[in-house]
Amino acid sequence: MKASDKNRAILAESVARSWRESDFRQKLTSNPKDTLRESGMDIPDDHEVEVFENTSNLIHAVLPAVSQMDSHNAAFDSAVSRL
Repeated sequence: MKASDKNRAILAESVARSWRESDFRQKLTSNPKDTLRESGMDIPDDHEVEVFENTSNLIHAVLPAVSQMDSHNAAFDSAVSRL
C-alpha cells in the first residue's frame, strides 16, 4: 500500500470514528494533526491539517491544490465517463 493510500484509509477511518465517538470527534477537531498522527497517518512536520464541520447552514468546499489539478481532472473525467 502506498503511503498516500494508507493516509486516505486512516483519514476515512478517522472521519467514520468521529461519527460514532464524540470524544474522538472533539479531539480530531481541536488537534487534527496530532490526532491523525496518533492514528498512524504520516504527516510531514511542515504540513498543517484543518478539520471543518458542515452545519445546517454552512457547507465547506475544498479545492485541490493547483499543482494537483491534472490528476484531479483525470480522476474526474474517468468517473464521469463511467456514468
